[in-house]
Amino acid sequence: MKPLSRVLTVILSVIICLGCALPAFAAEAPEQNGEENGYIVRLKDDACVPLSLMSQTEEAVEPIDYTDGFYTADSLTDVQDWIDAGLVEYVVPDSELELLEDPLTNDTRVDEQWYLDMMEADTAWQAGLTGGGVKVAVIDSGVYKSHEDLDYARIQGHSFLGLDANSGSYDDCTGHGTFVTGVLAAQTNNAKGIAGLTDQVDILSLRCFSINELNESYDAAYDSGSATVSVILEAIGYAVAQNVDVINMSFGGPNITQLLPLQDELEEAAEQGILLVAAAGNNGNSDLLYPAAFDCVIGVGMVDSTATVDANSERNASVYVTAPGSGILGLGYTAADGYVTMSGTSMAAPMVSALAVMAKKTDSAIDDEGFRTLLRESVVDKGEKGYDTSYGYGLVNAALFVTGAFQGLHNYI
Repeated sequence: MKPLSRVLTVILSVIICLGCALPAFAAEAPEQNGEENGYIVRLKDDACVPLSLMSQTEEAVEPIDYTDGFYTADSLTDVQDWIDAGLVEYVVPDSELELLEDPLTNDTRVDEQWYLDMMEADTAWQAGLTGGGVKVAVIDSGVYKSHEDLDYARIQGHSFLGLDANSGSYDDCTGHGTFVTGVLAAQTNNAKGIAGLTDQVDILSLRCFSINELNESYDAAYDSGSATVSVILEAIGYAVAQNVDVINMSFGGPNITQLLPLQDELEEAAEQGILLVAAAGNNGNSDLLYPAAFDCVIGVGMVDSTATVDANSERNASVYVTAPGSGILGLGYTAADGYVTMSGTSMAAPMVSALAVMAKKTDSAIDDEGFRTLLRESVVDKGEKGYDTSYGYGLVNAALFVTGAFQGLHNYI
């Protein structure tokens, strides 16, 4: 229901037509911190950079690992010869994205997780759909490695920030990634804390977000590159290479032109059968944020404990479904027994990712189209009858979803 394909085609065509006039396009880059973070270069599909041109730019232009045809460049001058040779499909500033959460409330621990009842999560657990054998990539801020309510035997990770030598240091220093991971994978029936929706799932924690340079704890060796498109692009490619089944993205940005590289890489992931879920945003307006607004991604809005769309939830064509996201109890990241309450579509997205895990557990061959069908057929309709931009197709419900999966509602083969 997201009429983006035509828009994306037009925008892409404009960028391609700029060709050698790309410096004029880049004149707007300083507003978007283009020079600060450099640029992303996408080669044409059949392009191959001659060694003579590659050697001239080898220090200023580098390939983005785990991707095909993407490079980072310090400046447009560094790739002007590539542009003149007709090798470049587009160049965009390497802009930054934001984690889509509302401010941390630091509430004390509460007695119950209201959203589990709203979603009827126990039906999925009784059906054995707890995620065993399914792998989810959480592209976020990493994970706290000492929480009492996580099974670290089921968690692996990789950091794309700082020095390559520190790629194994995916400790969370913002709390966002730990919270998202807990919604999915906090352990059940362990007499501690909360219950995750799919506590047997395998988590691939990909650290792409960190503290900024203004923070006294900032360490360039561990934190540099946070939130840039090139970093997230590399993480997506890495997730695909690790054969994940689902990718959760609780972040976003508004500039579709600068985020075209993400669209290209995510479309390739979707073609390989990976289910893609993203937070729709917390501005409470109709502005589209990406990646949620890309056609290959399930965009998720949020409701509160009354099953009413939250005032801060985005209201636009990117909202495919809604899930609980306001006042959610989850894992903290400063103590082994820490629990906090947070709000945002960031918290709602992993609830839909949990349903994607259940879908993959039911049938590993299910693709984006099949998953969308299952969601449409199993939500609780809210707001206007049928689809609307506040609730999407409706509020997700695990009991109805599981029933639909077992009854073959997807019917996509």
